[in-house]
Amino acid sequence: MKRRRLLSSLLKESIRVAPGNFIAISVSTVLSGLATVLSTFFPALLIDCLVSAKGNRIILFYILAYSVILCLVEISHKAASLYSTATGYRANNIATLRIQQKAMRISYDSWDSPEHFQKIKQAVNSSWVFQTITDAVCGSLLSAVIILLPAIYIVSRIHILLFVFLLLLILIEMRIEEKFDEKKYAIEDQVIALQKKSDYDEKVLTEMKYGKEVRLFKMKDGLIHRYLADRKKENNRRIDQGRVSVQFTLISLLFSTIEAIIVYLFAIIKYNCGEVNIADFFAYVGAVMLLVEAVKQIGWAKNWIKDILNYYVFYYEFMQTKEEEKEKRLKEKIQEGEDSGEEEPLLQMNHVSYQYENAVGYALDDICLKINKGEKVAIVGENGAGKSTLVKTMLHLYDNYSGDICYKGKNIRDIPVKDYYTRLSSVFQDYFLHAFSIRENITFDKETDKERLHKLFLQYDLVHVLEPLEKGIDTWYSKELCEDGIELSGGECQKLATVRGLYKDADILVLDESTAALDPIAEKKYYDTLFENVEQTTIFITHRMASTRKANKIIVIDKGKIAETGTFDELYSRHELFYSFFSKQAELYEE
Repeated sequence: MKRRRLLSSLLKESIRVAPGNFIAISVSTVLSGLATVLSTFFPALLIDCLVSAKGNRIILFYILAYSVILCLVEISHKAASLYSTATGYRANNIATLRIQQKAMRISYDSWDSPEHFQKIKQAVNSSWVFQTITDAVCGSLLSAVIILLPAIYIVSRIHILLFVFLLLLILIEMRIEEKFDEKKYAIEDQVIALQKKSDYDEKVLTEMKYGKEVRLFKMKDGLIHRYLADRKKENNRRIDQGRVSVQFTLISLLFSTIEAIIVYLFAIIKYNCGEVNIADFFAYVGAVMLLVEAVKQIGWAKNWIKDILNYYVFYYEFMQTKEEEKEKRLKEKIQEGEDSGEEEPLLQMNHVSYQYENAVGYALDDICLKINKGEKVAIVGENGAGKSTLVKTMLHLYDNYSGDICYKGKNIRDIPVKDYYTRLSSVFQDYFLHAFSIRENITFDKETDKERLHKLFLQYDLVHVLEPLEKGIDTWYSKELCEDGIELSGGECQKLATVRGLYKDADILVLDESTAALDPIAEKKYYDTLFENVEQTTIFITHRMASTRKANKIIVIDKGKIAETGTFDELYSRHELFYSFFSKQAELYEE
């Protein structure tokens, strides 16, 4: 994408998210630029008054007027700067919020990849560009133009060749600066890579969750050695960066000295020839210095804008990511009270296949199944067989599948996704509890049915955990954000996640290895409670074959295909794949 088009997009977006920021920085820059020009030429005016022997009143008036103008300009500049800082942060926050909102509109298929997380991270890390582009364009660039115009006018009056020669020197210096910047950026890439490694080692050495393994496997000395070695390499590269900066500083000083000598020689020659007076002498010198500063500032602003656009590309490309098409279509909602009837299944999959991006084979291959209202359906199979992919496709988290999935006879692609999600609830093996109160973890911002919640806590043995707490269900989970928060065991957390799934009271409940953290006795009680008290249709993935005894239907997945379907007794009597799974597990419990 061309930089001009990218810059235009960024400027439009920045104005849209924070129009006040552009106005504030523009006003601040104009005032600051005028103050700079005034401060440069006022001494020449004062000298002219003294040499011309103008009255003290006039001189005093000029000084007073100059002081008042500078004071007003400075106050206005500060006020505008404070406002622009506040609106700039607001622009960055809005950009970050848009990234988050966009992320939630992207199909879950994309989320399930490291590349997607990298794109989100890069987009969030580039959100600062909305404030910075305003500083670069309306700050540095505009300020340089304001200073440049009067400087060019005055310098060209001295001699046009002087102007051309100075401009040539400045451009050469800017080109040299670009070369040095390329060296610094190349070194910075190496520094970032080394810093990433040492930061990881530091995290492992300091965070509590890594403490057990570090101690038990005697990793401390090795980690410290790696950490120090990487930090040493990082420091050496930073020293190299410093050397590059010093080298350019020396070259820049040389160019500045040459420029100053040339300027003063021209001014002295003009003065000795009687072409300028002492006041004009200082005015010319000041103008040339302004010219040099302005041209360098334009070059610096150009490089700054180039860097900003390099980051903005991450934001721009992420925001162009294709969204879920189902969100953009107008569709008929599921009507309340609709029933699947006796013949119509609640959920049906017709020849559904799914393939992960860049994968060789299919994760799901021609899946056909029917699940009726109220059924308890177990899904079993070896690791990697496609069980989790199957339920994620059912839940419409994965959308890029072939075939049809129907809910109450309607294709789920023709149902608004938010409406479909209201009919579903889930408890995943990799569930997540937030650093909120226990109540918020279950009900979020909805009203709480305390009686129903208490009943669920009783069923899943959580009452004894919560009753001793002074704040009860309003106690915060985790000490991450609250010192009074509580830490729960893995099994208690998994039960709490189950309560959250059940509290939603959806039509379909999906349990993906929801008992992984429970011991065999607790797991048996978990499933006994589930079969006795849960009326809604339940689909559960499990690796423990004994938990499928009471299921209405067992679906055995093998290499992305449905290998067997039936009740426990039917599958066991066939002596095929399910029988093999059950028999091998049973052997582990035999003496």
